[in-house]
Formats: sequence, C-alpha cells, structure tokens
Amino acid sequence: MKKNAVCGILIIPLIVMCGGCCPLITGKVVEAGSGKPVEGAAVFAEWTRTVGCFGLKYTESCRTSEAVTGKNGSFIIFGTLNPFVNFHTKLGIYKKGYVAWREYGTFPGFKERDGFGFCKLWYEYRLEPFLKSYSHSKHMIHIGGMRDGDSNFYRAYEWELSLAAEERRLFRKKREDLKEKEKTDEQLWEEVLRELYLTEENFQKPQ
Repeated sequence: MKKNAVCGILIIPLIVMCGGCCPLITGKVVEAGSGKPVEGAAVFAEWTRTVGCFGLKYTESCRTSEAVTGKNGSFIIFGTLNPFVNFHTKLGIYKKGYVAWREYGTFPGFKERDGFGFCKLWYEYRLEPFLKSYSHSKHMIHIGGMRDGDSNFYRAYEWELSLAAEERRLFRKKREDLKEKEKTDEQLWEEVLRELYLTEENFQKPQ
C-alpha cells in the first residue's frame, strides 16, 4: 500500500512536467505603469496536440479554458494533465482600451516576451494602453489564431474586426492609387491611421 502511494507521488510530478500539460494557470492582470488591477479582462488558454505521421502532421485543439478577472485583477484557469499536448500553450488576455497580452510576444513590434513562464503561480500580467496610433489590423495579427467564436475572449475583441477590415480596405486603395511604389508600406499605414483616427496633434508613432 505504501509502495503504491510513493509511486503515485513520484508519477504525478512527472506527468505534469511532460509535454505542455499544465493543471493550473493563475495570475493577476494590472495596468502597466500604475499597477492598478484590471477587472473584467477576458483570459483564454488553448492546448493543442500534433496528430498524423509521415509528413502529414497537423495541429488540432484539444482543450480550451477561460476566465474573467475579478475586482483585484486575479484569475484562475484550470488546464490539463494530458501528457501528449504540445509544449507551447496559447494564452491571451484582452480588455478594451488595452493591448492584448499574448504569451509569445509583445505588440507593437512583435518582440519575443522575456521572463514569462506558465509554472510561475500568480504571475503579474501587465496590460499596456492601446494608443490611437496603433493599427487594429496589426493588433488582430498579434491576437493570432485565438478566434473561438463561442468564447468571452472572442466577444471581447470582436468590435475591432470591422475597424481592422476598414484599415485593410483603405490601405489597398491607397496602394492601388499609386502609379509606382512611391511610398513604403509603413508610410501608407501611417496615412491610413491618420485618416481614420488621428489628428496631427495626438499622433504618436508606435515604438
């Protein structure tokens, strides 16, 4: 009996460390800079697995879980103990008025995120303000494939989709109107954002 109990104690940590299985994700969402808790932020996590063989492999979703932050900005998401899920877990946090938080990197700039790990309990997730000079279309790229239409996360950012579509439409029109490539894509995107949202006085170029 004791032998079985000892084996169980040893096996459970091994299962948790295998692959990308994660039984629990906890954290606190705050405003970057002020450190004030962000209530009502949608938190969405997705675990995937790779199936198939002989060059026909593909990735499929095997579990999703979500939560909404409370008054103190905290949340708990229950994950999976499946040892066969992929090591990389997708995690997104969204609240209107802020840049969406993604586990892979930052926005704008799409730089790799440093210092984050799912094993860190009660990690502090800092949300940066979404500036008027930021592109909703590029923000959708940052959010990436986390588009489960039945999730609170999707419903939280759904309002941005029409703005992103209008930005792309105007960008294509400006590009087509140019006889030659007289301007860079970056210059055209700046024109699009100025035309749709900004005045010269409040325009801030993303760093």
